[in-house]
Amino acid sequence: MHYGTNNPQLKYNLNGVELKDSECERDLGVYFSTNLKWKKKIISSTSKANLMMGMLKMTFLRIDAKLVKTLYKVFIRPLIEFAVPVWSPYFKGDISLLEKVQHRMTRLVPSLRKINYEKRLEILDISTLKTRRERGDLIQVFKLLNRIEEIDLINKPKLKIDSITRGHNLKYERETVNYLPWYHF
Repeated sequence: MHYGTNNPQLKYNLNGVELKDSECERDLGVYFSTNLKWKKKIISSTSKANLMMGMLKMTFLRIDAKLVKTLYKVFIRPLIEFAVPVWSPYFKGDISLLEKVQHRMTRLVPSLRKINYEKRLEILDISTLKTRRERGDLIQVFKLLNRIEEIDLINKPKLKIDSITRGHNLKYERETVNYLPWYHF
């Protein structure tokens, strides 16, 4: 597997056997592709979640709001949020695929079927998956800035030196990149 457009894509050997090139590899349940797009991971996660939702739907005869919320948090959400800080989606289509799973799960409650999605989330006291991802990212940045958690990074982010009249001194400087997946990585 080779990353980058200027990569010479060398051939590697192991015990005299040439290793095959790969466009996509799975490691610890996350699919990594050479272009750093996460479509395969998202399709895999949503299909597993939809299968689980189908099994839950056939298992329980009467489903109320409390049961749906519990089943969702225990069985469905872990499938679609596994290792999400690594592969957090940034394309609207990918985000939509993930949200559709939560959308379908909230419709399992017969009394909530006719209510719009945002209102169902409010009634069930569930936030959108995008909000949860953003919240998790903000918590992680807070921990790094305040040295609550230390991560050994090769290229550590630099604090942005800003004007003393605006904002605060805990801002990261964003690196300039020309390739969309690297921007979100």
